[in-house]
Amino acid sequence: MEKTARTYYVNNEEELRDHLLASLNTHYDNATGETFRKLGKADIHIEFENKAAFIGECKVWHGEKAFADAVQQVINYTTWKDVKVSIIVFNKENKSFESIIKNINTWISNNTIKHNQTKPNLWICDFADNDKNIVFKLTVLAFDLYVDKSQFTDARTH
Repeated sequence: MEKTARTYYVNNEEELRDHLLASLNTHYDNATGETFRKLGKADIHIEFENKAAFIGECKVWHGEKAFADAVQQVINYTTWKDVKVSIIVFNKENKSFESIIKNINTWISNNTIKHNQTKPNLWICDFADNDKNIVFKLTVLAFDLYVDKSQFTDARTH
């Protein structure tokens, strides 16, 4: 997506999710979107052996507070059997993707038990939900889809 950001930057959050679902469904028989889970609808859900093998929430970056809200949102979709959740962040509006990475890293450093930043845009974390007394595996993945629109014309934006 990042290598062809011009293709994706006009897509809204739901359309970006659908692109991910199309790819996931080439590997899994049951990757679904907008799937009802406990307190809402998960953007991405993959079930395996009667439990969620993957619950993901897609968000366009709108700051650290919105990011923290997204983490709580995906936690709210879990049951006692679900311990793996993900946040997928899309940058569409900020020239400085590095500042988003720093903000995410700061939040993760301050709010997780432990974490490993395996790539500049990928974190694997242990996140404690004290209300449920559960530690979740939280994966955060950020994509930079920012495009300087003044550099080209695109009929889709008119």
